[in-house]
Amino acid sequence: MQVYIRGEDGLKAYEVQPDAKIFDILQLLDNRYLRLRHQGQVYGYKNSEILLSDLGIGAEFVLETVPPEKGKDRYIQEDIDAFDGLMDYIDFTGCDLRDLDLSGIGLIKYCIFKNVNFERSKFVCLDFTGADFTGANLRGADLRCCTFLRGANFTGANLASAILHNTNLTSANFTNADLTGADLRGADIAYAKIINTDLTRADLADTNFTTANIVSIYLENVKFTKAES
Repeated sequence: MQVYIRGEDGLKAYEVQPDAKIFDILQLLDNRYLRLRHQGQVYGYKNSEILLSDLGIGAEFVLETVPPEKGKDRYIQEDIDAFDGLMDYIDFTGCDLRDLDLSGIGLIKYCIFKNVNFERSKFVCLDFTGADFTGANLRGADLRCCTFLRGANFTGANLASAILHNTNLTSANFTNADLTGADLRGADIAYAKIINTDLTRADLADTNFTTANIVSIYLENVKFTKAES
């Protein structure tokens, strides 16, 4: 059957199976940060297993895309604590979140952090899914034991002196990123894209680079003890 989705580019028709779920529709969209609205209710990853038929959505129905909420210019610790364990579908582009402790959030999904200032902030053991850190300043940030699923994007990001100890960075993109002096001990960077990346003085002990795409990197004074490739 056909379902219509109205977004910024107008109305588009999509062919879906009669037993399609919200998840199937989200997968059709080019932008992972979009949600869907139907009869005033917004649907995203949290209710992605709901069948369209259970919502009364059939052929010729029109769904609307919902863009992520815009963040504010500057955040303080009280703002972070108010998220109460979950931060999702927020566009923080250009926001100032430096010197904050986000470890209590627990779950951060489908947020945009382009050009955000995270300098010296703390993210210990957080679950990031679909995060975009393009051009972000993460200098000196503590990201130890975090998990970045669905290929986090660190293109052009500043991760100098960042703590990435035991972090899951599978399929991450570090193109043109600065990882000078970063602590990557025990990190899993399998299938990552590491192109024109500065790893000067980085600690790569026990780091897993299995099948990573490594091209034109800087490795002066790097620690490689037991690194896997």
